Amino acid sequence: MNKENNNVDKEKVLKAVKSLDGLNPTEWNMVNRAVNEVLMKKRKELDVTIKLSSEELSKIIQSGFGYILD
Repeated sequence: MNKENNNVDKEKVLKAVKSLDGLNPTEWNMVNRAVNEVLMKKRKELDVTIKLSSEELSKIIQSGFGYILD
């Protein structure tokens, strides 16, 4: 795992991976879709709580054009 995942419970992940052992491609796709749907739903719930100040928004927009004005 990369250094971004230091807070991941590796034993929990390994247990989950072992439980998926033996799935055929159709079964894997079903699991994958189900997980993606739950994650998208959670993301939509969290997206509405994100608030940016005018200053933050201005910097984000300007950085998209390659510059930031002070």
